[in-house]
Amino acid sequence: MEKKQIIRANGYDVNICNSFSDMPDLGRELFIVTDNNVKELYLDSFLDVVSKDKGVFVMSPGESYKSFDTVSEIYRAFSAAEVDRKTVVIALGGGVVGDVCGFAAATFMRGVSFVQVPTTLMAMADSSVGGKTAVNFEGLKNLIGAFYQPKLVYINTSCLNTLPKEHISAGMAEIIKYGLIRDEAFFHYLLENSDDMGYLIQKSLEIKAEIVSIDEKEAGIREILNFGHTFGHSIESLLKYEVPHGVCVAIGMRAALSLSAEKGYISFELVQKYSDFCKKHTIPTKLSDIGKILNPLDIYENMRHDKKVRYGSIRLVLLKALGEAFVDESCGKSEIIESISSIL
Repeated sequence: MEKKQIIRANGYDVNICNSFSDMPDLGRELFIVTDNNVKELYLDSFLDVVSKDKGVFVMSPGESYKSFDTVSEIYRAFSAAEVDRKTVVIALGGGVVGDVCGFAAATFMRGVSFVQVPTTLMAMADSSVGGKTAVNFEGLKNLIGAFYQPKLVYINTSCLNTLPKEHISAGMAEIIKYGLIRDEAFFHYLLENSDDMGYLIQKSLEIKAEIVSIDEKEAGIREILNFGHTFGHSIESLLKYEVPHGVCVAIGMRAALSLSAEKGYISFELVQKYSDFCKKHTIPTKLSDIGKILNPLDIYENMRHDKKVRYGSIRLVLLKALGEAFVDESCGKSEIIESISSIL
């Protein structure tokens, strides 16, 4: 990848760079939200290149802190620092920081500007773009949220150098999703080439930006971005968020692929290619891979609380063909439970 790439998404720039030094001057006072892990690694170097720092809020890391309690703490920090509509709030961190900070920015004073500065592969390649913000509620993933687009996304790929291997693996699962649902050529490219992270992030975000520009608020085609997520979110919440989101989604995608094959939409060979890719990148595709046991019926029942359920019917994103995803509303309980059984 060249030193810097810029993608347009929903009216804002996504800058893909390899340092913080190219961070544009936003011309406003900044308030930064980060977590303890990112604070130790990147906060000082980030502060070195930005001006007009108005304050920093440091939250505890982890999905369990994606809650109203954390948002309330951020509101109090905003108020104490006199954050207003001329302030830009910076989400410096992974997907949890981005979601919580984005939700707080969307709702404080009915909306203050915010910028996404993702530091994990999953956030870089997926969640930082598209404007989804949310908190978990009563054990259900992302139940409360808002569509609120950032002013800018700034990706420093050198942050990947300090990521644990399991976080890279989780991000790679989200990247291959884009090949599965939208781009057959990208899928085949990934099977053989997965070293140039800058390009993989860029390509993933180009696909996502195209989809989101058509359907910002998930009223149609954007739903295909949830491939594997209905299974994955159910697993994630049943495991009390002890397993990373990307791992749960990777397992969920294996279930969705299995169901797509069982219904005759795709070949079982494609399911195997996905499994082989995941094995190569140490991405779990079954609960047994992570030493967890869940009851298939519990997973199914938890899926019935998913946001995409309509009139009591579980709507699943499946593949009609490689690179061609769609929402299937015809899946019966026995079919779904059988696909869940394939990931135990």
